[in-house]
Amino acid sequence: MIQSAAIKYTPPGQGQPGIAYDIDPQGLAIIDHKYLIISAYSKSKTFDSVLWILDFKTGRFVKPIALNNIDHVG
Repeated sequence: MIQSAAIKYTPPGQGQPGIAYDIDPQGLAIIDHKYLIISAYSKSKTFDSVLWILDFKTGRFVKPIALNNIDHVG
């Protein structure tokens, strides 16, 4: 991935917005044929891991969920 809006990893609840250039999509899940969820993490561990939620039928972006950690969320 070239770039993504992200939250910089800091103590819980204190993240700062930023632009990540090292986000690596890892996992994919489909929920009830309604949502497509993509999990990703920051290779440098500078940014929180994230779930991107998309509408399964249209492919439109719904929202991101920052996970408040730097784990490899594949």
